[in-house]
Amino acid sequence: MIYFHLEIKMENQISMGDQNTQQIVQNDVSQPINIQEKPKVNYLMISGVILSCLIVFGLGGYYLGKQSSNKNLVSRANLTQIVSPTPITTADPTTNWKTYNNKNLGFELKYPPSVQIDKELNDQYNRATIFKGGSVHFEVMLRKTGDITLDKYYFMDSPIVRKTTLDNIPANIYELPNGYCDGPSCSEPYIAFVAKYGSDLYHLSFFGDAKMSDEENQILSTFKFLDKPSPTSTTTIPSITIKYSPKTNWQTYTDEIAKFSFQYNTNPTQPYNLHQSLGKNEAGKNVMIMGCNTPPNGQEVCLEQYTVTIYSNYNGGSRRDWMSKNINDYPNCQRYYTDVSVVGKNAMLATSDCSSWGETYVLVPNGSQMVVFLTKGYSRNDTTGKITLQAWINEVLSTFKFNQ
Repeated sequence: MIYFHLEIKMENQISMGDQNTQQIVQNDVSQPINIQEKPKVNYLMISGVILSCLIVFGLGGYYLGKQSSNKNLVSRANLTQIVSPTPITTADPTTNWKTYNNKNLGFELKYPPSVQIDKELNDQYNRATIFKGGSVHFEVMLRKTGDITLDKYYFMDSPIVRKTTLDNIPANIYELPNGYCDGPSCSEPYIAFVAKYGSDLYHLSFFGDAKMSDEENQILSTFKFLDKPSPTSTTTIPSITIKYSPKTNWQTYTDEIAKFSFQYNTNPTQPYNLHQSLGKNEAGKNVMIMGCNTPPNGQEVCLEQYTVTIYSNYNGGSRRDWMSKNINDYPNCQRYYTDVSVVGKNAMLATSDCSSWGETYVLVPNGSQMVVFLTKGYSRNDTTGKITLQAWINEVLSTFKFNQ
């Protein structure tokens, strides 16, 4: 429309120009001619029109593009809602492990296929299961709590390092990076988890290092407490009773400081002239009895047969705890215990098979004293679990008495 208006205006101007020309021809030649200039095109107006068109088209394009973008976003949002990520499942490393369940001791756990059950104990003094295999060595051991509270419990003279839970029950952690040392040697390093369940303290101990491996942590995570049966279902080994029975023809050794005496057999028996003799001794400390014999066509040979050692640091508590702290000849060896009544005294027998011949201890308490008999020989039948004393040890102990 704008272009049409400009065209008409220019045609009018051209028409008027023709009329003027005709008038000039009719006038006198000498008369000066007036020539009018053509009007200039208004480019500023044309530029404004073009700019307005560009703005209109630009706004329209932006609006259409925005609408298309919103549709794409809605489509993507719908796609996100429809397609959900697949959950990643982590395999349980203990799935193919063995399960150990001990109803008498009241616990259950899983252990790797490379680990074996080394020993199971459940008598008056031993309530434990020991596991060994590969790089893993651990045990679960129970002990009566008595008047001990968990917060004040020192395990093998070690204080609490930190606290945790065992099957959601409060527990203490004890670390012994150098093992338990009491005497010339130390046990392996270990870390122990102790929790109170019912009337027992449960000790879950991992040996070989005071830091837990991934495999050991997995074993720990599978530990569960069970409802234990009544105490009547627990099997116990009957105690051994030794009555006082002095011998008329044996020699008597008397310790005037420790206030006790016992007899030893000096009468030779054939065919090898077997008899006993008094060895090194110091009143109030120790005495050694030698076993002697005379081989055919040979000289008499005497070897240590048994010793009696006197300790003066017994406080009337657990004899087993006292022994673990004071007699540590084989720290990594399993000991077996049973009660022994020695001439009316409530004594304890401990035996192990760690040395070449094994060893047997008889601990006889008396006030603050602990009198310890030690002889070579293993006193337990591993098939039946029964503990018995050799006849000659029984005879010696039948002559023992305190003189006060």
